[in-house]
Amino acid sequence: ETTPALRATRGDGALDTLVRLFLLQRTLPRERVAAVLPLDEALARVVIDLSGRPYLGWRVQLPEWQAGGVSSRLYHEFFQALVNTSGMTLHIDLLCCEENHHGLEAIFKAFGKALRQAVDPDPTLNDQVPSTKGVLA
Repeated sequence: ETTPALRATRGDGALDTLVRLFLLQRTLPRERVAAVLPLDEALARVVIDLSGRPYLGWRVQLPEWQAGGVSSRLYHEFFQALVNTSGMTLHIDLLCCEENHHGLEAIFKAFGKALRQAVDPDPTLNDQVPSTKGVLA
């Protein structure tokens, strides 16, 4: 039996499938986005580039080795699997944190906010591809 966090590291989740579909169709309204999110004493910054080049920049120092009964390392593995299967470039910085729960919650909320911005239409583009090269590759 595996936990949801372990199953997610295999890259068979809906999130990485959704991102892959956007990349295959090259219909992303925005290519690069960032979100900064505070949560009490924690502050997370997430930057996403949905251009099809997988990379994870993980600059996260959690104060405890476990969060919610799960090894803190598995959260890194979750995002690494997501990056590998979706093809996104993802930078995650936990700028400050005193408690794992708040740090991880800030990371996931900032990630959700950035991903939402990446897939929401940008009315200023007028159906143009959001790239200086004219194509997302």
